[in-house]
Amino acid sequence: PKVLKNLKKTNKNSSKLLELKMKWKDIIGDKISEDIFVDSIKKLNNKNVLIIISKKPNLLEISYSSEMIKDKINKHFNESFIDNIKFKRSLHFWFFMVKNCNDK
Repeated sequence: PKVLKNLKKTNKNSSKLLELKMKWKDIIGDKISEDIFVDSIKKLNNKNVLIIISKKPNLLEISYSSEMIKDKINKHFNESFIDNIKFKRSLHFWFFMVKNCNDK
């Protein structure tokens, strides 16, 4: 009998995701990197979609910078790596909002 299972194939984007997380501040700049951070990369319809988490309530304002963020990331990797960006709010932000509403 086979004792060891086949190892799951590693996602080829996982090393780029790690690099992106480690060099996030250098890639997109100090100011915007304080408000947002990389969560994951999903493959949707054969396109790489970067999931970004925001800890600030100004998600709509930050989303206007998505093309600039995408261009900086693709320039860093010297290829068209990210096709689209999706923004999400941090759960910490929602917890803070609910807590403040309950305190009033």
